Amino acid sequence: MFASANWWRAIDDGNLAVHTLDGTIARSYMAGHGDFPQFDFQSDDGKTSTWERRGDEDGYREGARARVSYVIQHLKDDVALLPGQDRAVETVIKVDVEDPY
Repeated sequence: MFASANWWRAIDDGNLAVHTLDGTIARSYMAGHGDFPQFDFQSDDGKTSTWERRGDEDGYREGARARVSYVIQHLKDDVALLPGQDRAVETVIKVDVEDPY
């Protein structure tokens, strides 16, 4: 179950692998109807990705160095997908933003 004690234990035990990306925050904004905090991330390998903001909203400054930690969740077969959507979903669990001070 997503975000349950068992889920976090699987992460802590290494049964659910944590992946990391290092890079720079390219943009911070509200998506959807202006109520979903996101940021665009430029990883050191040149790829751009979009993630949900977590924690201190003020810390997501354009140009700040950051590390995104995420897991890959596999949606159950009974979950309806949008056209082109994958069952493997990257779910952010932590964002470390470098303190400029």
